[in-house]
Amino acid sequence: MAIFFYSYGTLTVSDGLSEEELGVLGFKACPSLQAAMHQALALNPHAAIGLLPRGRDCLPQSS
Repeated sequence: MAIFFYSYGTLTVSDGLSEEELGVLGFKACPSLQAAMHQALALNPHAAIGLLPRGRDCLPQSS
C-alpha cells in the first residue's frame, strides 16, 4: 500500500482494499504508484511525496 497526502485528500495504491473500502476510510484509490505520483504532481508540481510501504501497519494522520 502506498499513501499520498495532498491538500484535497489522500491518494492510495492498495492491492488489499477495494476502491469502496478505501472510500469509506476517506482515501482516493489510484490504480498504480505511477498514476498516484502523476496525479499528485499534476496538482502540485513541487509536492513532496512520501511512501508508506507497510501502510497496513500504520494509519498516518495529516494536520
